[in-house]
Amino acid sequence: MPRLIKVHLKDFNASKLSEELSGIPVRVSFAGFVPSLPGSDRLIFTPASQRREVERRFDGKGLTVVEADPGEMYFDSDRELTAEEIVQLDAILSSHDSANLTAEQVRQDQDRTDLEELRRMYDVGVAPPALRLAVRLILRTQRNAEPI
Repeated sequence: MPRLIKVHLKDFNASKLSEELSGIPVRVSFAGFVPSLPGSDRLIFTPASQRREVERRFDGKGLTVVEADPGEMYFDSDRELTAEEIVQLDAILSSHDSANLTAEQVRQDQDRTDLEELRRMYDVGVAPPALRLAVRLILRTQRNAEPI
């Protein structure tokens, strides 16, 4: 399986990059990166501050440790990429802005904002009784569910 290695010293929004790369037949591995927002629903990768161990394997000669430099990304494909696809990949990586969100991430942000507004209306008592009941049921369900 051919592997292309690129180095970029900037942050990447994994979901947005995946969306941007949808026309290129590659799988990306953020080998020289670390997740910058642990516990967040947004997977933002930041270049590691030092080399990172990415693989250990035993062979007939002993243990082999593979390390990645900061900012190193691996792009694996089932075939060799064409020159056009490599140019397209480079353009996507250069123009990628980790602050840009996917449509789903934008919807999740709006859902959080709307839920907080409903919660505020419920808490201050300005909502009509039917809406208060609906909000109470939503909030009760939300407490037992995964984050939006």
